Amino acid sequence: QNEVAREEIAQLLASSLSVRPDGFELEMVQDLDGTKLLFQDGSWLLLRPSGTEPVLRIYAEAPSDEGVSRLLDWGKTLASGLVVL
Repeated sequence: QNEVAREEIAQLLASSLSVRPDGFELEMVQDLDGTKLLFQDGSWLLLRPSGTEPVLRIYAEAPSDEGVSRLLDWGKTLASGLVVL
């Protein structure tokens, strides 16, 4: 069931990358432990389904508090279109 959630997250992110927040230029996508988007300024956003409960965790890091807030808000918007089993 966790694999289905991971695939769904990866597909959603792939279709949504063109509408990322302004100023965040995508550098790389990793899928080792969830789906992690790495941006050119060192910022990142990670969407990771829990392995033990029906929860999607969203993590972000950026050089400023405003950047973190913008990434988390975007991650929440993306997550609202998901159903994690």
